[in-house]
Amino acid sequence: MRGIRILLLVISIMMNFKSGYGIENSKDPGKIYKQGVKEFKSGNYRKAIDYFMQVLLIQPKNVKARKYLKKCALEILKPKIEAMNLERQKMVLKAREYLFLKQKKFNLEELYKRAVKAYKKKQYLRAGEYFRKILEVSSDYKNTEEYFNQLEKKMYEISKDITSDPVSLSYAKGYISWWAGKIQEAKNEWEKYLALNGSNEEVEEYLKRAKKELELRAKEEYQREVEAKIRRIYKEGNSLFEKKKYIGAIKKFERVIVICDKEIIPSSDIWKEKSRKMIEKSLEELKKIAASVKKKKRKKVKKVEKKEIIDPEAAQRHYTQGLVAYAQGRLREAIREWDLALRLNPKHEKARLALQKAKKELGLEE
Repeated sequence: MRGIRILLLVISIMMNFKSGYGIENSKDPGKIYKQGVKEFKSGNYRKAIDYFMQVLLIQPKNVKARKYLKKCALEILKPKIEAMNLERQKMVLKAREYLFLKQKKFNLEELYKRAVKAYKKKQYLRAGEYFRKILEVSSDYKNTEEYFNQLEKKMYEISKDITSDPVSLSYAKGYISWWAGKIQEAKNEWEKYLALNGSNEEVEEYLKRAKKELELRAKEEYQREVEAKIRRIYKEGNSLFEKKKYIGAIKKFERVIVICDKEIIPSSDIWKEKSRKMIEKSLEELKKIAASVKKKKRKKVKKVEKKEIIDPEAAQRHYTQGLVAYAQGRLREAIREWDLALRLNPKHEKARLALQKAKKELGLEE
């Protein structure tokens, strides 16, 4: 008897989950709101945003639900924002470098003094950097070249001399690797140096820079890999579209959108927009085929084609993207997403209701 009860309970839970989280069937905005808050606190922002939208469909003036809707959108978009911040960071660094290049011509004397001072204090990493910057502008400024050559020779000789003390050896190897662009090797040597020598402000500064540079390189490599994957799948979708295999093409373009949402890179929005347009074109072509079939009264073929067009998972993704756009006040974008969701799954009731609400707010209701 107890086993039957457990079985019935499991079946009930599965049915509720399948029906769209179950609780909203009660149409009780209070219960739906509480469930939304629960999902939000659990980090299930895509589920939560859906619940808060259901509340707003029942209570359009529910301020708390609207605030949570915006919070969910921000959480969903957080990876994208972080990727954008990375790009801004790179732009800021480039801008600073550009400003330095413009200004350093007028600060050669100051830079030279700093370089010589660092050299005499045996801060060869800083001295080497300052001398390099001077040489970029003037190859014969005072005795910069002489100092620089001495410094390079000293570091090279120590790095190759196995009889050098371990601390000096690690410092020199780190110096050589850093200016050779071998950042990982430089990092390893400076970590070894600090382990042996305790602390050193100069080495700690360059170690921090090395770690930051490695992090940026790793992110750039990751972005290149993702970009290559997106490009390949998009190309496959285009190939299927040209072969008039529109359903297969839609699946490829939807795959691009999924990757862009999960693996954020600076060009994600561009690829998503291109894919959306190709999905819309594919749907238009399928609509033409359906119309042609209907005209010829080939009902059986029409039924199969219509069934294949529906893609519930893709429709749900576009529905959620519509919620995010709506939460941020981008109603026309939301309408476009929900319209696409309904074209992929005409039975998506939530998308239909949300679309009606957005159109009404924009005064587009028919």
